[in-house]
Amino acid sequence: MDGATWDLITRLDLRAPYFLSQRAARRMIEQGDGGSIVSISSVNAQYGLEQVSVYGPAKAALSQLMRVMALEWAPHGIRANAIAPGFMDTPLAAPVWADPDVHRWILNRVPAERPGRRRESSSPACSPQTPGQCKRSAATPLRNRSRCARGSVTSPKPSSWIRR
Repeated sequence: MDGATWDLITRLDLRAPYFLSQRAARRMIEQGDGGSIVSISSVNAQYGLEQVSVYGPAKAALSQLMRVMALEWAPHGIRANAIAPGFMDTPLAAPVWADPDVHRWILNRVPAERPGRRRESSSPACSPQTPGQCKRSAATPLRNRSRCARGSVTSPKPSSWIRR
């Protein structure tokens, strides 16, 4: 992979969400109503897969970023979550699906035996972004159509384990 591709992937999958989240959080803090920031991660953040040497780590960093933001912004009523879709049928993934061997390899690992669709990956965002209905933060639901595993991070208040 060349440096330009590395930069593009990390810019899109980590830098942009970081600065957009910072801007949104500042606005939410100013308004005083709290809110929710939802980022799109990937199952590649949890599982090492060949041919995605930069994408997977960038998404893993994004998931971790959401966990840290959730801790930092919780006192302001701001929740931060990442959704981790599985193998999706998107224009960006078209070259992956075009390779019959890769196509077959993926479908052998997906319970629904088909790629996910964009509308399916957005459903978990409805709950965390609805104020009052979801107090959970720093969760990264793994979406894989017919089964879903939820992971969450809980942490004591920093003052209980860090001496200032």
